[in-house]
Amino acid sequence: MSTRSYIGIEMRGGQVRYVYCHFDGYAKGPHGVGHKLLTYWVEREQVEAMIDLGELSVLGQEIGERHKFGAEATPGWNVHYGREMGGGRNEARFASLSEFWSLDEYCYLLKLDGSWEGKTPFGQPVPLVQLTAQEATNAA
Repeated sequence: MSTRSYIGIEMRGGQVRYVYCHFDGYAKGPHGVGHKLLTYWVEREQVEAMIDLGELSVLGQEIGERHKFGAEATPGWNVHYGREMGGGRNEARFASLSEFWSLDEYCYLLKLDGSWEGKTPFGQPVPLVQLTAQEATNAA
């Protein structure tokens, strides 16, 4: 079973550009998308490049290069549907801020000020700015 999420970047004018991520959408723990975003995805350019590659099966610690999918995947590298599996579900999507926050999964947004904000599928805020990488690891 998977915990799905959406990873977005706030654009000027109130739009969000975002992609789907299939696995580990929860915020806490070393494998959680929220923890990885706070720990490894801190530069806007990194996030833009990740979103450029399209939707994800797994968010890693870095984009990496094209590699095998599944058990032979390179540890720590993103697994993008289009890049690793050769098609489908590859394009980033656009939404207004309110549309993005209304999605029924975990949502993470890199805001214009460089901070991350998140919410659970039930609309509860995820306290990303208060959760350090060490706290996230300990909470797992």
